[in-house]
Amino acid sequence: MADRHLKNLLRGRAAATLALERLRPAFGPEAFITRVRDSIGSHYQQSDIKRVLERDLAAGRVDGTIIACEVGGLSRFTMTDVLALRLLDEAADVDLARGGHEFATRGGEVVALAENLATFVGHLVDALQQAGIPGSLV
Repeated sequence: MADRHLKNLLRGRAAATLALERLRPAFGPEAFITRVRDSIGSHYQQSDIKRVLERDLAAGRVDGTIIACEVGGLSRFTMTDVLALRLLDEAADVDLARGGHEFATRGGEVVALAENLATFVGHLVDALQQAGIPGSLV
């Protein structure tokens, strides 16, 4: 959607405009949420998984268990859970597994992002419905 059209739809909706202003930088290429999405979310990066697994193997942090799975991506196994946590640590540039302040900070960022996304989308859908835009959810 063109910025001009979006601005018109959100006119008078300060909460939506503010939420959008907060969302835009949160999805930059080096943002935590982008790095998580790109490495373990819906956009698996095999090179990231391979790098982390090889590093953990070299450090003796993997027990040598072999798991075969017909499904692509990261499946729900203890080994892949550990890989996902290591990828989260890399995305955050800290050891989140220790918990504490950094874990709470990153968790707060994700919660704030979800709140802003819900606010923006709610207003956008409402504006589309009120405008009777063809193809909207009316």
